[in-house]
Amino acid sequence: MTKSTRTSQEIERQTPRLEVSDLHVSFASRSHRRLQRNKPRVHAVRGVDLSLQPGACMGLVGESGCGKSTLARAVMNLIPLDRGTIAVDGNDMHRVESKASRQRIQMIFQHAHASMNPRMTVESVVTDPLRFDDRCTKSERSRRVESALQLAGFDAPLRGRYPHELSGGQLQRVAIARALVLEPDVLICDEPVSALDVSAQVEILAQLKDIQQTRSLTMLFITHDLDIAAAICDRLAVMYLGRIVESGPTHEILRNPQHPYTHYLSAARDLKRTSALQPLMGEPPSPLAPPTGCSFHPRCPIKSDICHSQTPVLLSTSQSSLQHQAACLHSERMDELKEITTNR
Repeated sequence: MTKSTRTSQEIERQTPRLEVSDLHVSFASRSHRRLQRNKPRVHAVRGVDLSLQPGACMGLVGESGCGKSTLARAVMNLIPLDRGTIAVDGNDMHRVESKASRQRIQMIFQHAHASMNPRMTVESVVTDPLRFDDRCTKSERSRRVESALQLAGFDAPLRGRYPHELSGGQLQRVAIARALVLEPDVLICDEPVSALDVSAQVEILAQLKDIQQTRSLTMLFITHDLDIAAAICDRLAVMYLGRIVESGPTHEILRNPQHPYTHYLSAARDLKRTSALQPLMGEPPSPLAPPTGCSFHPRCPIKSDICHSQTPVLLSTSQSSLQHQAACLHSERMDELKEITTNR
């Protein structure tokens, strides 16, 4: 059966390439570390579930400080978990000891220049991860480096240059090549174009989309920009204060958001409507002391008393779209929310 004839139900029955289950991450508040013995903890990620099928590209969107980058670093095993599991093809990555298994997940960091050794040339930067692959011969290293740089669209004459001699777009291509050289199955992109100008963003996004399709990579793309997510992702997960509040196919979420926070993000995409959009009430709550019940209720225009005490879970928004889920106790009042937020 070809890919084009497979039903969505058959795809969903596959073992997920990347599966995150009940993930919780917290850490001591930096501002209190030296002042208190019992340090308050920042609850950065709270009970997150994500499931990505082979070859899928999921966008993780939300405002700064909502826990997106913390989630990415937890998946990469760069920070410890409070609890939860992260599995690739059913294998828990935090219990796997082999280097080959851990190399299946790679990451493109937001600030390419800061993630590179300034004393290493481009070719050395891309070759460096292969030092940890004992099975890789010298000829195999050369082949992988050549393939990775070509896929990233990096010009051959520039391979002997140092990071400070490159533009922002060129640096990001080097970062992409370094992530690809280990031939991963899962690629995590942590806001890879946020520091680039518009023309460079377009080029890098096109390159990433082409790489994802060429290599059949499973990609988790982190961004705060819904327009960027719409251009590259087939699914979206919306994050607020450490929780996923809505997830589903990109076109459905953008066309018909079912959570108040997603509605604000979607409405703000259109600059013509921004001037007529009522701003969100207040500031985001502190992750040091998350509100009880629904995390969004302190800022939500359609909240009720139950929102203060009951924590909503992700549920299908309709029988016709079981893949579109929202964690809202009042999804049926979205039309009312649209009237409230667009009338001054």
